[in-house]
Amino acid sequence: MIRPLALVAGPVTTSGLALDLPVRLLDEEFGSAGVVRFEDVDLPAALAHAPTRRFLRATGLPEEAVPFSLETDLPLRTLAEHHTEHHAYDRAYDGAYDGADDGADDRGGAGGGNRLPAHADRLIRLGSLAEDTSLVLDGATGAVLSWSAPGLTLRPLNADISTLAFSLWLLRRERALDAVRELTEAYGRLADTMSRTLATVDRVPPPGPIPCDAAPAAPTTPSATP
Repeated sequence: MIRPLALVAGPVTTSGLALDLPVRLLDEEFGSAGVVRFEDVDLPAALAHAPTRRFLRATGLPEEAVPFSLETDLPLRTLAEHHTEHHAYDRAYDGAYDGADDGADDRGGAGGGNRLPAHADRLIRLGSLAEDTSLVLDGATGAVLSWSAPGLTLRPLNADISTLAFSLWLLRRERALDAVRELTEAYGRLADTMSRTLATVDRVPPPGPIPCDAAPAAPTTPSATP
């Protein structure tokens, strides 16, 4: 099933994304209860990339797919809005930060807790990959990136939402096979096929950091949903 799925990639797809995935692919792997489909009101106006909006409505994303955990506090917010709400909660919980005058806090290194990448108001936070690492969408292009708050680092992760979903599906398939089979030569060939398939369909730049001027976060009021 893996090689045929790679054939849905091409220079022109009906979805406008890198892959035309079967609509129920994720349901069959994660269970319909484990896949979240979004209503249009759940998607912020900053997500202007129409193919991505359609994918999130029609196909959705798994709520939990190691190492990814989907943001289920809807509507989705931009990284700037998430940052503002998160730190407002922290301040309400334990008071103003000590050391605010010297630009340091214990949540992100020297000033790291209060800095965001450029264009944070167009980066939509989909969820988390690890503590202090967010998975975000570029609302204008649909590209998928990871943002590490402690390291102030924005990195390309997937070409778009379809290849992110395909990656999560492949990882789940690999773990399922690993759980029921010994590491035989046949399994090794299958793992190699998975790796080659993903490399074929998900053409992203080398995973180095994207140059970005991380600036102090400005106060942000969550935008109204469209």
